[in-house]
Amino acid sequence: MAEILFWVYLANAVVLINHEIDSAYWKEWELFRLPGGITGILILHFPLLLFVLYGLVLVRELAMARKEDDSCGSLEAGTRAWWIALQHRDCFPQGSGWI
Repeated sequence: MAEILFWVYLANAVVLINHEIDSAYWKEWELFRLPGGITGILILHFPLLLFVLYGLVLVRELAMARKEDDSCGSLEAGTRAWWIALQHRDCFPQGSGWI
């Protein structure tokens, strides 16, 4: 699930960045009467871009942590099953050969 979240976040970030590039083409600072012209828009957008990309890094770290957590969970479940089987050897037929 976290892997899907990463790709959705990335696609959304690409669309958002593309929109911001388009806003520079149409000179939206004139449309909204923002002071500073293109320089003001760039100063405003650099921190926003930083937050978008930092969010992407956090989502990627979440996806990687989930993968590691899933593998550790499988290892833990297998170890617990093996330990329970060893504790209750008498419940299994003697000819099973796997313990």
